[in-house]
Amino acid sequence: MFFFLNIPFGDTIGQQTFFSNEYANYRWKADSLYRLYQYKASEIYYEKAIKEKAAKRFKRICYYNSSLCLKYTGNLKKSTKYLKKSIKMGVRYPSILAFNSDTTFNSYKNLKEWKYIIKKMSKNINVYSQIDSNFRTLLLNCYKTDQFYRNPPKSFKDSLANFYDNRQIDSIVYSTLLSTDHTNQLLLQNIIKKRWIGLKSVGEDGDQAVWLIVQHADTNIEFQKKSLKLIEKAIINDNTRIKNYPYLVDRLLINNQEKQIFGTQFREVHTNGKATLNILPLRDQNMVDKYRNCFGLETVDEYLKYAKSRFKFE
Repeated sequence: MFFFLNIPFGDTIGQQTFFSNEYANYRWKADSLYRLYQYKASEIYYEKAIKEKAAKRFKRICYYNSSLCLKYTGNLKKSTKYLKKSIKMGVRYPSILAFNSDTTFNSYKNLKEWKYIIKKMSKNINVYSQIDSNFRTLLLNCYKTDQFYRNPPKSFKDSLANFYDNRQIDSIVYSTLLSTDHTNQLLLQNIIKKRWIGLKSVGEDGDQAVWLIVQHADTNIEFQKKSLKLIEKAIINDNTRIKNYPYLVDRLLINNQEKQIFGTQFREVHTNGKATLNILPLRDQNMVDKYRNCFGLETVDEYLKYAKSRFKFE
């Protein structure tokens, strides 16, 4: 069974296959065992996941992690083969210095394959080194204004307290937030008409800023739908962080009164005078953590615990 993202918004959007349910199940088992240092058992499940249908962006993680499991269990020959395979499929480190400094790979450095590994890793890294600094700065400024009015510092509110009461201050902040969102969206709409502006152009923080503007464009659903399609292509082309994708998918589903897939959206509820956060309805409770795991997210329970702490619930 494939995991199809087939979202019924009247006109179907965001239809894209990234991996099968079988892949998600095996990947979940493999990653869980890996975290428990059970490398031999973990490698067995990575092998199973590799045989299932999944996009290259997801399958290469299994090759890379499997190479580590094989290294830790003494099979350096096969480990080297899988490491080369993962790098050929696009695995990269933040810098070649970071890769060379990782002591995990000390035992590979005397192998004849090491020269190829370094060359290919360098090539992967260099693809992301041509950053447009002016463009990135523009996007980071948009990010700062987005976050400023969503989490205004106490000093800002205090500066308004001499002239307005709390209700008026909240109204001013909210109206300014909407205006800022609209300005950011207009800017971005002119930029990402046909392709996602992501990692290769503006780096990780620039890519994060682009996604955040889209994520907060709840008054412009068509823009979010169009952006989702661009993000899907960007995931396939290694041009965006995969962690952000589930948040936009769920946001669109919830805004359309649909159940969410990844459990990223929650709401405040009050019971017996006590406020807390609850995850909004899920399509598949049994698979949600497995889907999240494939996108590099923690479990729903861990995510909810973090959200409650961040927003000071309980």
